[in-house]
Amino acid sequence: MTAGTAPCTVGLAELLDYLFDAIPSERAEALEDHFFGCAACADRIASLERLRAAVAGAARRAEVAANVNAAFLERVARDGLTLREYRIRASESVPCTAGPEDLVVVRLAADYGEVEEFEVDAELHDLERETVTPLPARDVVVDRALDEVILVFPGELVRSYPRSRWILRLRGAGVGGRFEIGPFVMDHTP
Repeated sequence: MTAGTAPCTVGLAELLDYLFDAIPSERAEALEDHFFGCAACADRIASLERLRAAVAGAARRAEVAANVNAAFLERVARDGLTLREYRIRASESVPCTAGPEDLVVVRLAADYGEVEEFEVDAELHDLERETVTPLPARDVVVDRALDEVILVFPGELVRSYPRSRWILRLRGAGVGGRFEIGPFVMDHTP
């Protein structure tokens, strides 16, 4: 920025939307022109691109599980990752399996109302040993464009589990108090 110029007004959210192709093409072109004249934004977008590539690499190596949005899935699919997707409505069950190179995408579809943030918890029922292992709860965000919570698990991690039933529940708070959505059930075969 040179002396006498106004500070840059491009925010992080808009840079992320640009990175994940989630903005209109006219705005993307305007931002690209802006990057040529704004070293701060050019540095930020380069850093974000390195971070995105590192996360995609970690996913390929089965090192991360995450709550993502549809734009992220489109991007990693374009980057060559194999997505194995399962869409589950509350109180439904789906069979699932995974290859070691897959990203297992679990789409929890429901009417989420006005609540934006939930926590998801899960129980892993080992059908061979007849044991139940609770998995820790974690915060998740609803992809409002689809009315889904989208979870991604590395295929290598999923394949490491025995024949099992995964039971997921979402808990949130709204105007009427706390509530639960689910269960969402996946019957896993390695």
